[in-house]
Amino acid sequence: MGNKMDALLGKDFKTAKFKSLVELVSLRIAVWEKQHHLRCMQAQSDVVALLKLGHQESALLLVELVITEQNMLDAYSMIENFCNLLVERVVLIESKRECPDELKEAISSLIFAASKCGEMQDLEKISSMFVKRYGKEFASNAVVLCNNCGVSPKIVLKLSTHRPNTERKLTMLKEIAVANGIDLHHEGDRDQSQTVTQDTNEKQLIPHESANKDGQEHCIDHLSTERKQGEKIHEQVMERWKYKNFKAAAQAAYKLAAHAAVAAKAALELLQPLDGDHDHPRKSNEKKYETQFDDQPSKSGISIQGYGNSERKNDLERGIFYAKVIPSSSPRHEKTETNTGGHLKED
Repeated sequence: MGNKMDALLGKDFKTAKFKSLVELVSLRIAVWEKQHHLRCMQAQSDVVALLKLGHQESALLLVELVITEQNMLDAYSMIENFCNLLVERVVLIESKRECPDELKEAISSLIFAASKCGEMQDLEKISSMFVKRYGKEFASNAVVLCNNCGVSPKIVLKLSTHRPNTERKLTMLKEIAVANGIDLHHEGDRDQSQTVTQDTNEKQLIPHESANKDGQEHCIDHLSTERKQGEKIHEQVMERWKYKNFKAAAQAAYKLAAHAAVAAKAALELLQPLDGDHDHPRKSNEKKYETQFDDQPSKSGISIQGYGNSERKNDLERGIFYAKVIPSSSPRHEKTETNTGGHLKED
């Protein structure tokens, strides 16, 4: 009679629909478990890497993500177990109008989980079936966690949105470190190591200061030498670029060489003793010549005196050229061009 009234009022429990929804929930849970498992493993590997590098504080912050992903995995596992239990005991749900005591924890926990997991639409449909079966008050007590609601405290903890406390994070961090063979540094050891490093730094401070002074003096000397070398190089470069082209440079080199030759010959003439009598003049046909290497008068004040035409020709053929220093104020009359590019002026 009760079953007929439930059917007329729409409160009958549809077993086939329930079983199909449970199968869909199991399939979706399998997919979500893989995703959360990958995230959890990635977070664990990051924590291990930070611990190996000695960044324990950063690892402690990242271990919170590991705890969150692990909680979701545990919650999915509990939901799947509750669904399988209800499928096995579906006869009790069909036979009794009120919620059986042995199934109250499973049913209340599924209703609570459906309110926390919005992505599980199939689980929400299962929750709506239990709401129709046992009433809205029963479902609201499970959602708000009233006294004697029957919701499992473990699934409440796993689906909680509160952040884990420091003790929980330290426990998880120690578990990860032990599993990977990593030694954690406690706070006391860390403080002691910090004091030791401070003492060693203070001891090494004085020699470092003296070394820094010596290093500064050495750097100053090195910079001064480099600056001098740079100035020399700059002068050489400017000397190279003083002339506009090769022709100008060749002319300047020729002038310098000619002046050097004249000066050398004059010096040799002064050093060598004079042949013959100084009172008698040389041959009547001896002429004085003065070389001039450019159009302007010579600034050196040096004139060149040679022999006459015939003797000078013979001497030039033998490659001998005698020079003598005479005053630059001697009269100049005629100009004769030479093959060397200079000008000869006769007295």
